Amino acid sequence: ILSYGLGVDSTAILVRWLTEPSSRNFSLDKLVVITAMTGDEFADTGRLVTQHILPLLRAHKVRYIQVARGGKHRADGVVRLSDTRAPRKLHLAGAFRLSEELRTAGTVPQRASGRRICSIEYKGFPLDTTIDDIVGTALFRHVIGFNADEGKRAIRDSSYTEIDGNRVAEYPLMEWDWGRQKVQDYVDKWAGEPWPKSCCTYCPFTRSTKEVVKRLDAHPDEALEAMWMEHMSVALNPRVGLYGGKVRLRDRAPAAWKKFEAKLRGHKDWSIYHVRRILSPKEGEPSMKGRAHYRSVRVVYSGTYKEAQRRLTRYRGRSAFLEGSERILVRELPKEPEEYPALEEFYVLAPSGVADKERESFDRRW
Repeated sequence: ILSYGLGVDSTAILVRWLTEPSSRNFSLDKLVVITAMTGDEFADTGRLVTQHILPLLRAHKVRYIQVARGGKHRADGVVRLSDTRAPRKLHLAGAFRLSEELRTAGTVPQRASGRRICSIEYKGFPLDTTIDDIVGTALFRHVIGFNADEGKRAIRDSSYTEIDGNRVAEYPLMEWDWGRQKVQDYVDKWAGEPWPKSCCTYCPFTRSTKEVVKRLDAHPDEALEAMWMEHMSVALNPRVGLYGGKVRLRDRAPAAWKKFEAKLRGHKDWSIYHVRRILSPKEGEPSMKGRAHYRSVRVVYSGTYKEAQRRLTRYRGRSAFLEGSERILVRELPKEPEEYPALEEFYVLAPSGVADKERESFDRRW
């Protein structure tokens, strides 16, 4: 089983296997290539794979499966978009886009305990579910495209083998001693053009934000999508932009930001959101911030911008224009709280689209 992420590393493995038979120790009828679609991949990656990889898979009659998460919840299952030995179409849109969940939640991709939640839910879950369907309890070789510069990632991934039992993890690029540059040079030469990194158009986990911004400049529609996502996230929490801290996409891509501002001015559906946040203490240490935080988001009005702006003034608190959004600060979070839990409460005017969200225990905790 080759987890094919459409990027340069897994592409290098696939190309070498299919063009240099001596690089593999199995017959191609035993190979299954699987891609999990998040729904938000860059279009140029789709063009490259469609133009270069799909014909190669057809020529060698390799089984290629494309899957995607069926909805917001795991209970919605996994959709098998395609399962064929003659693939002609790349289903980049998936079945349910990661960005749909992020936009309705008013947030951006995040980490938990050092792991990317989006990758776990929109790649790991569909892949693991599909692999289980294919192999059952049989022993299988799971091939991952970690290159020779990614030893730590391989060590962490190999630990899952002990948990899964029937999974044997393999990393050909590491066995070949192919680092990132070697991989890039190999694929670029084979394709006859540069092969960019595979990632969602708004991914904040890429090695170089400069590279992402340059790519967004070439894809204005994707840039607007990323800016919209960041704007909504920052409206509900000024501390959570795409790249963390005070770094904002608008500062790195000013040309795209002007287009975004024009789009924002023309937007017709606006809401006032009532936001409350609890920052919990570290267990046993009330002077230190813990990991578990709680947020309540409620839509208290939806309508035109002018009417929402008028209604916003009814709420008591300090009026502020922060991070591009008008708001009324009811309970402000100290820059350095002396102890936790610390509370924050405000009303903010922003485009409609974020759904109400609150844990059942929130009011009691508040």
